[in-house]
Amino acid sequence: MADVIDLANDYAAEELSRALAGRVVFQGNSATHCIDCDCEIPLLRREAVPGVQLCIDCAEIKEARRG
Repeated sequence: MADVIDLANDYAAEELSRALAGRVVFQGNSATHCIDCDCEIPLLRREAVPGVQLCIDCAEIKEARRG
């Protein structure tokens, strides 16, 4: 029989799984230009976020739409 801590861990794992389900993780090279607006993605962003495909403006818009 599961105790309270086991149940809490299971719940947390399910919530994390749901939170990450909608995210796409790119594992290739970072794009030099945004795939949405075609603006150049700054080098510092490309280095900080491996596999980045969106400029900061488009990424913020996409996050805002997700709620």
